[in-house]
Amino acid sequence: MKSDGFVTIERSVLEELVEKDSLNMQEVKLFKVVNCWAENECERQGIVVEGSEKRRILGERIVKGIRFPLMEEKDFAHAVLDSDVLNQRETYDLMKYFNSVLKTPVGFSRAKRDGKLKIFCRFRSVTNGWNYFPDSSISLCLTADKDIKLHAVRFFGSESKTVNIR
Repeated sequence: MKSDGFVTIERSVLEELVEKDSLNMQEVKLFKVVNCWAENECERQGIVVEGSEKRRILGERIVKGIRFPLMEEKDFAHAVLDSDVLNQRETYDLMKYFNSVLKTPVGFSRAKRDGKLKIFCRFRSVTNGWNYFPDSSISLCLTADKDIKLHAVRFFGSESKTVNIR
């Protein structure tokens, strides 16, 4: 999400991202990258970068996927209020929630993200296997019998590696 290319991802990928329970980042940081994506999208479409346009571009699924109640009140005030992405009622309700006037926020989840990646495999078989040899290149070769769309790639390891995707 810190890469320059993040602001060019498709909206469908962003929708899936904000809904993930396995996401491991603070909600305020998530909001900041989502807001940056929306600003970039406004500019790309040649429209004024303002709250109502960002909200329209983001859509309800993305906005409701951000767990504003998990933010610290000062972070919410600093990052979210000035963005004008939330409507007046949502802003009032969240401020009341932060100040214990409301017991539950309206329309936004309070469920903490567990930060744990859920691993699953969609492939029926792996014919060539996976090999790892220290100090050598690592590769994964996939063959598909129909068109596929790559949404994201995530690498795990103790060292930073340069990744080339072709």
